[in-house]
Amino acid sequence: MRLLWLSNAPHCNSGYGTVTAEVCKRLKDKHDIGIFAFYGLKGGMQMWNDIPVFPNKSDDAGSLYVNSFYRIFEADALISLMDIWVLDPRAMLQLKWLPYFPIDHDPMPPKVREVLKASYMCATMSKFGRKKAEELGVVSTYIPHGVDTKVYRPDDDLRKMCHEGYEIRIGSW
Repeated sequence: MRLLWLSNAPHCNSGYGTVTAEVCKRLKDKHDIGIFAFYGLKGGMQMWNDIPVFPNKSDDAGSLYVNSFYRIFEADALISLMDIWVLDPRAMLQLKWLPYFPIDHDPMPPKVREVLKASYMCATMSKFGRKKAEELGVVSTYIPHGVDTKVYRPDDDLRKMCHEGYEIRIGSW
């Protein structure tokens, strides 16, 4: 399957850039994958780990040009990793779009609901997000946030310090 990934460029030191790098490296073992970097790459296309990375041509979140790169790459589907409220649902309706996104509000903001309705199906990074998407009748799959757990993991000493020093509970103790 040919997948176009919409997010930050994989070399960006942002959360979305880090997850893009981690997940796209894994996806390329089973799929043809390209990345449309709405942030972190301007100018021309570059190769990253044998994956083409296409630049955004504007300062939007990709809505203006995602359809063009979807067709140029001859993608079967578009997976986005981002806050989806910034996207134009009219552009996304033209694609087989699968957002992989956070939902961290209750209730879900109207703009997020509006854009989400343009998705083919979605993946949420939390069980809470899955529940909120399904309450809207949107088919959802729960995929825990795609990070390397050898690098990003709970720190027991930090948890203890927060609990004792600041009376903050982190996680389920």
